[in-house]
Amino acid sequence: ALAASVGLYETALDTMGVDKTKSFWKLYVVPGAGHCGGGIATAYPNAFDVMVDWVENGNEPAGLTGSRAAGVDANYPDARTGRSCPYPEVARWNGSDAASPDGKYAGINWADNYTCVPPLDVKIVPETLSLKSRGVFTVFIKVPRDYRMRDWDLQEVTCEGACAKLAFGVGNVYTATFRTRDLQDVKPGKSVTFTLKGKFHKDGKDALVQASDTVRVIK
Repeated sequence: ALAASVGLYETALDTMGVDKTKSFWKLYVVPGAGHCGGGIATAYPNAFDVMVDWVENGNEPAGLTGSRAAGVDANYPDARTGRSCPYPEVARWNGSDAASPDGKYAGINWADNYTCVPPLDVKIVPETLSLKSRGVFTVFIKVPRDYRMRDWDLQEVTCEGACAKLAFGVGNVYTATFRTRDLQDVKPGKSVTFTLKGKFHKDGKDALVQASDTVRVIK
């Protein structure tokens, strides 16, 4: 069902264009929700009211905030609030342990500690790196077509302990250059997965993000 919903939405984006489609249709994916109810997901009982407000008053929705009672599942015992984002955005934690004013929710269990961000696609060039080399490698970070990297202000970009020496965004692609010798705790092998980490900043809010690519590492 999820794949069908996403496929239909992507078809609409391709056929009618991003702006026109999003002017009347938004897709929200709720992690952990059962097909017809239940599951460990947070519930969004105000979703219909949000839709009515959009249609009748022109208030375009962004992330939706829901809640889940304590004890829903033994593996997830705490009460929490959650954030569901308009596709293709996903909710990412900002790393904060801040609590709600009433103290009921805190850290990863409070929706205000999350920000909706676009997903990242990462490509590392070249595909083979030598740990003895004093050269550089480049990481290309891409977000979906209807986003611009400069609007999101990706900060503090690192790759396996190395900090970017040069970084800039053009359109929906962010380019970061690293020195091979700055990599930490990377061992040679047939293939190594490099994890890139960074922080999105927008509208005064932060979100921690990460993505990876697999390349070959030699001595």
